Amino acid sequence: MTEFFKPPAPDFSISANPTSITVDSGTATTATITVTGLNAFTGIVSLTTNSTSCTVNPTSVTISGNSTLSCTFAAAETIHVTATGTSSSLSHSATVTYIVQDFTMLASPTVLTVNATTAANSTIQVGAVNGFAGIVGLSTNSTWCTLTPTFVMGSGNATLSCNQFAAGNYTVNIMGTSGTLSHTATILITVQPGSGSVGGAILQTDKLRLLLNYIPTLSLVLVVLTMGVVGRWRSKRQRERRASLPNESQAQARSYLLDT
Repeated sequence: MTEFFKPPAPDFSISANPTSITVDSGTATTATITVTGLNAFTGIVSLTTNSTSCTVNPTSVTISGNSTLSCTFAAAETIHVTATGTSSSLSHSATVTYIVQDFTMLASPTVLTVNATTAANSTIQVGAVNGFAGIVGLSTNSTWCTLTPTFVMGSGNATLSCNQFAAGNYTVNIMGTSGTLSHTATILITVQPGSGSVGGAILQTDKLRLLLNYIPTLSLVLVVLTMGVVGRWRSKRQRERRASLPNESQAQARSYLLDT
């Protein structure tokens, strides 16, 4: 009995490179899908993906070739994306794992009521999502507020301190950015007129500024008071001299006083 060698049937393989990607949410990323014909394969391989957040281009490869898997994910999570190639009854898949990261930013408290010249303080909390470890730069839209520190690595807290002298309602935004990621926290501050301590300690520098505002008025008051004292002293002095003069005529007394 004669045995005949049966060659392997034509087929293809599919692979992905890389197979794991860490990316920020909202940022586009790509992987290469490689199709390789085996055993004299001559067919056309159609490519699809199971994710609506991804596309493949081109969508088919003849015998062997590459396609690009492009994905953009809006939320932080771990996602397994499958690229599937089919040719007639043949089908193979490759999987790419996406670790999508982000950060959160919260303010506590978000509503503050303070008196003028009183510091309004709030804690800015930066949280890491799905392993985020980037540097988050912090800034504010207000020139009368400061942030300490001005950046957080991965997760952590910063302190927002605001000093406003004019009464009113104010909206302060705190922005956190890391690469293409950006988030904002909002604080509402009501500043009441007058002095006191509501929600923070009065700064000594603010007291000094208020005192300096009154210096021009105080200076004017001092000048007026000084002029009055000098005038009364001169009148009293003239009366004393007139009383000490010898019994002369009024004309001589007046002349004497004018000469002095």
